[in-house]
Amino acid sequence: MNGNNNAIRNTLFRVLFIGDTKVGKSSLVNTYFNMDFDPDIFPSYSCDNFTKKINFDNRNYTFKIFDMPGQERFRGLTRIYLRNINIIILIFDMTKKETFLQLDHFLEVILENVNINKVSFILVGNKSDLSDNWEIREKTGKKFAEILKARFFLSSAKIGAKQFQQFLDDFFENYIRIYNDRINNNNHEPRVILLDDREININNNRRSGRCC
Repeated sequence: MNGNNNAIRNTLFRVLFIGDTKVGKSSLVNTYFNMDFDPDIFPSYSCDNFTKKINFDNRNYTFKIFDMPGQERFRGLTRIYLRNINIIILIFDMTKKETFLQLDHFLEVILENVNINKVSFILVGNKSDLSDNWEIREKTGKKFAEILKARFFLSSAKIGAKQFQQFLDDFFENYIRIYNDRINNNNHEPRVILLDDREININNNRRSGRCC
């Protein structure tokens, strides 16, 4: 009993921010941790990592967050960073349709290297403040999220840092809550999917077709 409690008390979760170059991954990570938009932030050319600690029910949890580089460098780093991953945050630029279509290529790599029954997905449409220039409709993003059984969020690293921080903190706390419920019921480590604040199971099937 004590050993199990200690295991939960010191749990580490791994989170990947994934998306095409210049969709705003690094900006979102920066605004999440610093609540400050930096227009001159450089894109990631290696895999930068950050640490978020959350105290929940008097227990400490660590979320290790990795900011993955874009498509051209992603495949070379895949096996290293996808190992034992818990949460994958897929990001696209609402003003560039191609960054949305590129998600298929990222998912192909993910599905080759990850047991999706142990991974949770979040889909983020970034640069929502530039609504006059959107090339992807909000309902298209929502439909794609439904295919993934993922949580969908419209974000703006420029003006929406507080909203994104609150969304991600709430997601992390819900993840911890459901994780602990499963552990306490002597089940295996769950794949936690949150869609409209409901837990949804997903079977281990690859999706077919492309939502666009």
